[in-house]
Amino acid sequence: MRKRKGAVSIKQLAESLNLSPGTISIVLNGHGDKMRISKATQNRVLEAAREMGYQPNIYAKRLRQGEGGNQHKLIAVFNCYIKDVKNVLGRILYGIQTEISDKNLPVDILMQTYQLTKLSEKKELLSSTYCNGAIIYGVSEEDTAFLLNETFDIPIVIFNRPTEKYGSVYVEDYEAGRRVAQLFASSGCKNVGLIMPSKRSRAGSMRQLGFLDGCSQNGLVVAPQHIQEDVLSTEGGYVAAKRMLQSGSIPQGLFVQISEMAAGAARAIRERGLQIPNEVKLVSYGDSQIEEYMTPSLTAIRMPIETMAAECLELVLNMIDTNDWRPTTRIEPLKIIFRESCPEPENEKINKQNDRTENPRQNGTNSSF
Repeated sequence: MRKRKGAVSIKQLAESLNLSPGTISIVLNGHGDKMRISKATQNRVLEAAREMGYQPNIYAKRLRQGEGGNQHKLIAVFNCYIKDVKNVLGRILYGIQTEISDKNLPVDILMQTYQLTKLSEKKELLSSTYCNGAIIYGVSEEDTAFLLNETFDIPIVIFNRPTEKYGSVYVEDYEAGRRVAQLFASSGCKNVGLIMPSKRSRAGSMRQLGFLDGCSQNGLVVAPQHIQEDVLSTEGGYVAAKRMLQSGSIPQGLFVQISEMAAGAARAIRERGLQIPNEVKLVSYGDSQIEEYMTPSLTAIRMPIETMAAECLELVLNMIDTNDWRPTTRIEPLKIIFRESCPEPENEKINKQNDRTENPRQNGTNSSF
């Protein structure tokens, strides 16, 4: 019997020996004597497994070991890989790790990377033979359509993407974009611009729509040349902003739709000899740590990624424990973190002061929505 190239499955072993996959599985897991399978059959199976190069599925083995009294769980985190985007995944993992550590949860995390729009290529891993449940981050419209058209035998929670079929923890991205437009209007801007990645998730598309609708509602002009897109990276933000500024007119307010592009956009503005915020007010989305320490520091909408990740884990574990997979959604609030690049408008400070006078228990300097 020749050794096959690539992984050999239990099904292939069963076909070659004319036995059932169940019999093969019992023997390979050392339960042949217990299930009264003859020694001759056990020897045939083990010899064939060696000759064909069968490798046991370590994940499936650990899942079987978890049956019964041991409630240790394997949770797969499916991460969409986008070149140069390094910040979000680290914050997601930190949130999950903090939840596991703080609550001493019997959980192991399995990482799986997929390409944007190609989650379907990982279909076989969204299975109880690989994990007890899954958290999926970064789904595109195509990825979402794939999930909605399939049925899986594990509970699934989607990070920042509500659907009618799966659990999710998300923020209202449309409202985030709309609120930035409102902020620019309150700051006295008349014409504004938008920088965004050329490849966007649904969340990014909703921020774009919310911003443009908010501009229309607040009487802000967004010239076609003031909407620029490029590769999702610091360099992409720089190139997009430079292209925008070379078009002629200068926007008084600029919304950079994702934090990885914000530092590049700020550099392009400075190189043009423009002052932030006196000539161009700049707001980003995401609030990475670098934005706080830039010069000037950047006003940003903070997405509570760590909290959202912890809640995703909590949701999927609860679905496993209760065997109730009905879609549960949680909405996390967003906050505007005011810094130097777009100071808080005086009228909003007055409104906040009035709110604190009426409700003395309210405190803090961040505006939430």
